[in-house]
Amino acid sequence: MLSHGNTGTPLALHDLATSLARKGFVVVAVIHPGDNSKDHSRLGTLSNLYGRPLQISEAITAALGDRMLAPFVNADQVGVIGYSAGGETALILSGATPDLDRLRRYCQERPDDRDACNTQGELIVDRDDLQPVADPRVHALLLMAPLSLKFGRHTLADVHVPVLLYSGDGDKLVAFDKNAAALARKLPVAPDFKLLAGQGTSCSWLRATTNRSSSRRHCVPMPMVSTVKTFTAT
Repeated sequence: MLSHGNTGTPLALHDLATSLARKGFVVVAVIHPGDNSKDHSRLGTLSNLYGRPLQISEAITAALGDRMLAPFVNADQVGVIGYSAGGETALILSGATPDLDRLRRYCQERPDDRDACNTQGELIVDRDDLQPVADPRVHALLLMAPLSLKFGRHTLADVHVPVLLYSGDGDKLVAFDKNAAALARKLPVAPDFKLLAGQGTSCSWLRATTNRSSSRRHCVPMPMVSTVKTFTAT
């Protein structure tokens, strides 16, 4: 299962999805309603924060029930790939609970973070009937530059699936110190943390490792594919 970032598209991760499919994975890429490249209507809302994981869960159910896909899907080896805000989505699916006070405090400290603080640290309460819902069918996570600042050690306590974590310590868009670096310290099960020294957004990872050029935030590092194969097989 693949979850893209805020206002993103799964096409931004097409190289990774294609490479995984060629190696035998069934890759299901979700376009999150109201939070994609063509529709920003749910950005900064509670329905987006809590709705994204529900959308991935529905996609898992659909894949397992699809007559064409189901014979090739191992229900005991479902993993979620989360990029940026998709990492937040993946963590909720594995049992994490967002702490909205952490977002408020972060945005008071760093109000210029236009990605995390687009609503000044106060999410729009457009739905009061939604809560974070984990999915026990999720058995592994691959997180790339995850937006994870809403999670503290106690709100991550129920995350016990293996985590493969990629991040660059030069990321200026998703602050490395408050997101990936903090997450790596706080997860109850230490992640397999692949720190890409000196790298920023995922596009710079790709350029550094493959000498390919691409637009900002619309690419991912291909050397991780063989790592994913090993990681999810255990």
